[in-house]
Amino acid sequence: MSLQFFSQLSDNLGRLLEYADDFNVIVKVGNHPEFAVFQAHSVILRARSEYFRAALSSNWARKEGECFVFEKPNISPAVFDVVLSGAIYLDHQDGDDVLELLIAADELILDELIEPLQEHLIRNMEKWFKENLLRILDTVIQRDACLKLREHCLNILCPDPYRYFDSEDFINLEESTVIMLVSRDDLKMDEAQLWEYLIRWGVANTPNLKNDLSAWSRRDFWELKVTLHKCIPLIRLWQLSVGDYNEKVKPYEKILTKDLKLKLSRHFTKTPVPSLPEPATLTPPPSPPNFIFSERAIDSIIITHLQAALVSRWIDRKFVSDAKELDMEKARLSRIKADCTEDAIQLHEGLGPSFGFYEFKILDEAKECKSSYGTGGLRYQNKIREKCNYFGVDDYEVFQVVKKEQEKL
Repeated sequence: MSLQFFSQLSDNLGRLLEYADDFNVIVKVGNHPEFAVFQAHSVILRARSEYFRAALSSNWARKEGECFVFEKPNISPAVFDVVLSGAIYLDHQDGDDVLELLIAADELILDELIEPLQEHLIRNMEKWFKENLLRILDTVIQRDACLKLREHCLNILCPDPYRYFDSEDFINLEESTVIMLVSRDDLKMDEAQLWEYLIRWGVANTPNLKNDLSAWSRRDFWELKVTLHKCIPLIRLWQLSVGDYNEKVKPYEKILTKDLKLKLSRHFTKTPVPSLPEPATLTPPPSPPNFIFSERAIDSIIITHLQAALVSRWIDRKFVSDAKELDMEKARLSRIKADCTEDAIQLHEGLGPSFGFYEFKILDEAKECKSSYGTGGLRYQNKIREKCNYFGVDDYEVFQVVKKEQEKL
């Protein structure tokens, strides 16, 4: 039989914080008006925190007389008291308190607190979480220990970014958070709108800019350019339509680098590619499936994400994909490598089409369920198939875009 008195032990350790007369550590936490001085024992701090274990055994720990002195202005007295005593009553804490406690636990390397605090915020504070999502993301973005919280934020934000980008919290984001967001392929927002939000954030974070753009001086544009110089290269401006470029980017051309302006000028002055026909000219399927396309995930020199989504609706379920569910981001889209163009698609007698020199081929056209074979292959930039095996194909459709030769007079 064994008896354990952990509750009593915790109370005893808590009293040591209040009535310590043989302390050898002073910890100054918070800022005025929330400021407090804690007197503690190094042996308890070493046992409680990896941070203090390292700090108290290093040369950079400052001493006043016989006591080690630490200053933690970014941790409030209430949070530090909870961290040291180990008595945490989450039901009595609001979301901001729990988040502050999580950040303190991360800084003091209290690993046993980090996981349950993240779980509590995700599972039990859903309403508060969504209302403060951008602020939470901004707080944890560079804290690897808070990865679960960060990923949960992104899983909510990326499919529906507009409600969060329209909030006042957006313009208060740190630069590192903005950079991370605009660089994500799964952000469901096209480049023209993303550019507008980026300009809004940049203007809000550049002091003394006037509301009237026509009144801006060269110095004003230069200041905005400095604010956004790390973000602009992440916006895929070449994906914009000519109209969007002229309307939304050209007024701010002075914040672009000379090289980028030259490349964009050449790109947008080329002969435009004819638009795809309007869907009304074709007969769409009666109830088109809800295709999921990330506007930023389409890496094509031929079509935009909107045109890709339109084509996917026309062809309904006839898209080559390994996914059983209709998620078009899981489809195998790829360009042929530059030195393998002859192997892009081939036809052989008695067989169906093959791609990438037999990397993906239809073996028998006669059978109702056509036999197919796929290998890893090297001709396409992305593998068409991950496995080397036989499989069935219910149906397929192949089309090719051919450049029309100009008639010579």
